[in-house]
Amino acid sequence: MEKLEVIRVQSSSKDQIYEVLREFHNMQTSKKIDADSSDDEELKEIKFYQNSIFQYDLILILKWTSKRDSMLKTKLGYILAETLSQFGQISHSIWDFKL
Repeated sequence: MEKLEVIRVQSSSKDQIYEVLREFHNMQTSKKIDADSSDDEELKEIKFYQNSIFQYDLILILKWTSKRDSMLKTKLGYILAETLSQFGQISHSIWDFKL
């Protein structure tokens, strides 16, 4: 099974966008991000996207493969959402692959 965990950050300034990216980079280099794969789920990819019109909107997409049909948010997703919430409004959701 494949699922996407999407964390959207809506900030209010360009400075906050840079802070989000800096914080994410710090988490990557300190290995906080790589440590969340389990026997049932494996993190395959992480990508950041910036809205092309509203430049203060970012989404972070975590691509997971799972041995079971789970629509639960991951521990890593919760950690990232909580950490990034200091930079703006957060939306955290799970998307299931259907086709």
